[in-house]
Amino acid sequence: MMAGGATLRLGPLAADHQDELATFRCRQFKAPWTDGIEELVQTRLAGELELGAIEALGLWRDDLLVGVVAWSRQPARPEVLHCVLLAVRTGHLRRGHGMRLKSALLEHGRAAGALAIESDVHFDNDPMLELNLKLGANIERISGDPDYLFCVIRL
Repeated sequence: MMAGGATLRLGPLAADHQDELATFRCRQFKAPWTDGIEELVQTRLAGELELGAIEALGLWRDDLLVGVVAWSRQPARPEVLHCVLLAVRTGHLRRGHGMRLKSALLEHGRAAGALAIESDVHFDNDPMLELNLKLGANIERISGDPDYLFCVIRL
């Protein structure tokens, strides 16, 4: 329960949430990389979920989807979960939703026997870099890619 009577609920996200995903907005004018994240959530996430290529959790505030975290597990590296995306709806930033979603992913990873969570983060995505650091991530440059940093959280 939140102030003002709003209720937060974390739960599995599935292909049948397509209508909610299609209207999910996370684009920010000052952060052009959010265009790609929004497109991924709106147009490809449901299909990836249906194929079983990824798993995801959603965070709802009352009946509104306000956050998404999605991850994959590669057969060659089953001990590592790769965080494909973490997005919070425009207008719902800086309320702890990202921390709640990433913490749920860490909890899921531990329960699934993973040893680490990894993700690629755009170099100027300060909120996501800060979040990863708060959760104990090791952050390093990706060789040959000046735009993204590699974050690893050991479980």
